[in-house]
Amino acid sequence: MKKLLLGVALLGSFSYNTLAQKVGSLHVDVVANMLDSTSNYVLIIEPTISASNDESYLLFNHGQVLTNQTDILLGKFKAMVIERDTGNIVPLKEANDENAEGMYVALEVDNKQFGKGEETLGHEVIKDSSGALTPSNLYYSLTRNSGIYSDIYNGEVLSKLITGTATGSFIYKRGNIVVKVNNITP
Repeated sequence: MKKLLLGVALLGSFSYNTLAQKVGSLHVDVVANMLDSTSNYVLIIEPTISASNDESYLLFNHGQVLTNQTDILLGKFKAMVIERDTGNIVPLKEANDENAEGMYVALEVDNKQFGKGEETLGHEVIKDSSGALTPSNLYYSLTRNSGIYSDIYNGEVLSKLITGTATGSFIYKRGNIVVKVNNITP
């Protein structure tokens, strides 16, 4: 019997923060993972290198970045399917499209998916004192080093921030890692 597991990975989001002045805020996320109690399989997705200790999302903290600079950070995650009863990892092959057999992984930003080696569209993220977006761009990419090794998908995500001339801070939360698994058979 063929099964379909779909996971929108790391249910929180990517978050960024640059500080040019003292700014305070508290971000609240509520995360839950509802599992099909009749399924024999569980999809597990968790960060392995992140600026957060919370295992529900991958966090990039660019910290203080000077104007007219580029800053690149690396985050990592793993994804696997286990058998519910035994806890054994299910061997899967990597799928190149979301409908193919195996495990498909992509970055998703603003409802558009980007595969391995593709860079997301740049997003202007810093607002000037009048509230207008400035020429500063944020990009993500799922590196070509990402893939299945020993039945576990090991993913690497680059976050590239190119600042302009404006100072300010931002939190960007429109990115997700999408993991889809098709055709698991006992």
